Amino acid sequence: METDEFRVLAEAVAGNAISGLSAGEGIDEVREFLIGIWQSAGAPRGLFSAARDSLPRLPQPVSESLEKSERMSPIREMLGMESPADQLVVSLRALEILQDLANEFDQ
Repeated sequence: METDEFRVLAEAVAGNAISGLSAGEGIDEVREFLIGIWQSAGAPRGLFSAARDSLPRLPQPVSESLEKSERMSPIREMLGMESPADQLVVSLRALEILQDLANEFDQ
C-alpha cells in the first residue's frame, strides 16, 4: 500500500472511530467495525497506530468559555448537537480504542 493511501486509510479509520462514538455506538461496536475495516484493507501493519496519530489532524472541538458553553447549551440541546466537552470525550474515547487496537494488532 502506498504512503498516501495508507495515510488516507488511517484518517478514515480515525474518523470512523469518532463518528461511531458520536452516533452513540458502544466501544465494542466501534472496535469491531474498525477491525472490519482493517481486515477489509488486508490487515496492514501499523494502521491503528497511524490512525491514533492522525487524530490531532482531524477537526477538533471548538474552544469556548464556560459562560458561552452554558449560554449555548439550550440551543445545542434543541438542535441535538454535541457540546465541545462532549466532542472532547468522544475524541478521548476514540484515542483509547485506537491505542488498544494498536497494542493488540500493530506489534
